[in-house]
Formats: sequence, structure tokens, C-alpha cells
Amino acid sequence: MADVCIICLKALDKKDVYSVCSGKCGSVIHLKCSEMKESEKKSLIECDQLHWMCNKCDKVEVSTFTVNIINKFMTTVIQLVEQVKQLEEKIDNMKNNSACKCSSNITTSVTELSELNANPSIPSSKLKQKNKQDLNEEEKVPKDPKLALRKEKVNITLHRGKYSRTKDSQVSDQTTEDENTSMPNLTRQLDAESMYSESDSKETETKEFNKNYSEVVKENGNSQSAPQRESNSEYGGWRTAQSSRRVKKKAHKKNEMIIGMSQTSEELVGVKKAWLHLGKLQRDTTTEQVEVFLKKNFPNVKITVSKLESKGNNCSFRLGVDFAQKDTLMNSNLWPQNITLRRFLFPRRVGILPQ
Repeated sequence: MADVCIICLKALDKKDVYSVCSGKCGSVIHLKCSEMKESEKKSLIECDQLHWMCNKCDKVEVSTFTVNIINKFMTTVIQLVEQVKQLEEKIDNMKNNSACKCSSNITTSVTELSELNANPSIPSSKLKQKNKQDLNEEEKVPKDPKLALRKEKVNITLHRGKYSRTKDSQVSDQTTEDENTSMPNLTRQLDAESMYSESDSKETETKEFNKNYSEVVKENGNSQSAPQRESNSEYGGWRTAQSSRRVKKKAHKKNEMIIGMSQTSEELVGVKKAWLHLGKLQRDTTTEQVEVFLKKNFPNVKITVSKLESKGNNCSFRLGVDFAQKDTLMNSNLWPQNITLRRFLFPRRVGILPQ
């Protein structure tokens, strides 16, 4: 049975534009029979997500699939809410337990402090016992035999020009006389541990230096050490050694090209020339061929030709011409195709003679 419009009660045709109610009734209506605006009709036709519902229906009919999805979503939300409540209860219980433990610790510490205030003799005895234990631990013999020899302070005398020290507490009379006669002396106290470590490190350094020096001398075949020049001057008991000065090489001046400016001399006459570079010629081109070409095309211009050394497939020439006539060559249209002509510049310094 064909669908009928609920307003005009006419059967629907394939050419008609209609809309189906999205509620439970499922009735059909022509869009032209409805009271909707033209813009609403247009949007309803173009957009598939818009639905029309009649006045009798109050709820949109939804498929069972979407209903099941909504129900599952609601059940998961309820479960999550219950889990959150359980977590909050656990956190509250943990807070209460920690507060009880802290309160017990606080009460014990308060009672101990009150006992100490009531009996002032107790802390002093405890402190004495701790100090004795610390002293006993410090007096234990260390494992290193060098450090276990003695812990006493040793006097070290610094002389001007040399550095002498005594490892043993027994000092000979000769060393004491030398110390008394030297002027001035600087005396300070150091631990025996630092003395032994410094002496051992210096002995190893001197041994390595002597070993390396002997190997170098054997390789070079020279057993004598290089002498140092010592100055005769002494400054406060110190003798200074002068190192050999390096001789600095004098910087050579670059050759300069000098251009004369005087106009009084008659014996010598200078000519101001312009040099041109003629390039992109065939490899077997000779100077005679270039001269013949220049005499034919530029008969009134005096030109000197010299061939240049080239490493490529082409060859090039240097042309010397009077400076006043260089423009006739540069601006000429008589040069063959693919040949280059440019100024030949000399990269050197120029000086001017004094007048």
C-alpha cells in the first residue's frame, strides 16, 4: 500500500518531495503541505542529520543499537563513581592511621624531653660516653704504615733560593746551624701525612723525568745537556737565567711599480698603454694570424700581440694598445663570434715618483 500524506491525504509519488516523522508514528508529509519556511525546507533536504517530527510524537525513535550503547555507557559511569568512593574511603583510613602513629611518636618525644629537664645530670653523662667513643675510634691505627709512623707536627723551613725539609723529628746540628745562618727563614708547621705524600709524588716525577731524558739522549746521540746562559746580575739572592731570544724575520716589502709624473725630461718619452685580454680562440691559433686580422680590421691602430700560456682547450693573447685608442677596439663590431675581449688588469701595487 502506498504512503499517504497526513495533511492532503494524497498518495505519494516518486517525484514528490516529502519527509517522514522521526517519532513512533512514522507518518509521511509533503514538504509543500507543511507550514515550514523555505529555508527550513531547504536545510531539511540538504542535511541528512536533520529530522522532522509531527505534533503527536514527543520522542524521537532510536534504534536498539544506540539504546544498548547508551545503557552500557551509563553502567560504566556508575561503576566508576563507586570505585572513586571506595578510593576516598581508603585514603581517609590511611590518614587516620598515620595521624595515630605520629601522635604516639610525639607523645614519646615529649615525655623524654620532660625527663631530661627533670634530671639535668643524664645528658652530660651520655655526652661524655659519646665523646669517649669518638676518641677511641680516632686513636685506632690506620692501615697505611707510612701514615701510622707518627701524627706529630714537623717544622719545615723555607730558605730563599731552596726548599729544605726534615722527615724525622731528630734534626742534626749541621742542619740547625744552616737554618740559623740563612737570612731570612720562613717556618711553618705541616702534618707528616702531607709531607710523605708530597715527597713520594716528587720522587716518582723525578724518576720518570730522568728515564725519559735518558731515552731522548740515546736516540739523539748526544749525552750532554743544553747549556743555559745565566746572567751575572743577582736580585735578592736569586739567580735568573735568560732564555735565548727568537730572532724575528724582517717582513719583506712587496715590489712596487713606480709611475713617473715629471714632464721636463726630453731624452725618455713614456707611452701610456692599455692591455687587453683576447680569449676563447682555437688551440692552434698563432700570433701571426692575430696580427694579420688586426692589421686588416684596424690599420690605423698600432697593436702588440703576445700569446699566453693556457691549460685548457682554447688559447688566449695579450694585446698592447695606446691608451687613447683602446675604446676603438673595445667598442668595435668586427670581432668574430664567441671571442671575448676584456681589460687585462695587473694585481700589483703602484707608487708615484716624487716631482
